[in-house]
Amino acid sequence: MATIAKKSSKQADVSAYLFNKKDVKKLKLAKADQAFVESEVEAGRTTILLPSHDSYNYYIALSADWNAEGKEAARKIGVELQQHVNRLKKSSLMIVNNSSYDKAAWYVAEGASLSNYQFLKYFKDKKAKTNSFQHVFVQDASISDAEWAELQGVVEGTELARTLINEPVSYLNATTFANEMAKAGKAAGFKTQILNKKQIEALKMGGLLGVNQGSIDPPTFTIMEYKPKNAKNKNLSYW
Repeated sequence: MATIAKKSSKQADVSAYLFNKKDVKKLKLAKADQAFVESEVEAGRTTILLPSHDSYNYYIALSADWNAEGKEAARKIGVELQQHVNRLKKSSLMIVNNSSYDKAAWYVAEGASLSNYQFLKYFKDKKAKTNSFQHVFVQDASISDAEWAELQGVVEGTELARTLINEPVSYLNATTFANEMAKAGKAAGFKTQILNKKQIEALKMGGLLGVNQGSIDPPTFTIMEYKPKNAKNKNLSYW
């Protein structure tokens, strides 16, 4: 995963400028660059590289239809950018939303960050295999603070789920999994309760106990509860 942050004061190694495909003639680039980008879009390409002496600038033509399919296409563009950044052996990417689509950079950044995930815990030479791409910076005025927090949560939560899935059962037994959930809960502000075998038996949780008979490790049951401050739910009058 590459970390995602708001616009940095430092210049990124690679920049990606999002624009509406239908507005390609309004980009206001240098004459030769403008002609090149227009010809590439006409040829059906969406990710167009304009290298300069000190940086790499991509111009990204977004789908004419900003629906679920268009947003998924934006995520796939993020995947393509991630591959370009790693191929160039660069570490940072700036995504600038110059399109008329709300949160366009959100979807591109999500695709770029999630596709950069690696599970290298058990490799001997992690350094040699680690992607060079480490940071995504986003410039998009249409992303609110709440949406920004949501994006961070989606990326971090997906990374945690992937890591736990990739762990072998010799490491991730019930007890270790419960401890990982407690750690994640503490970081995210959840109240976490872990039930041990005696507590599970007292609650007569027969299904769980039956499954656990096939394991040499004791069972656990994890309860995670999240209560945000000043939460309002009209279906729960006591909140």
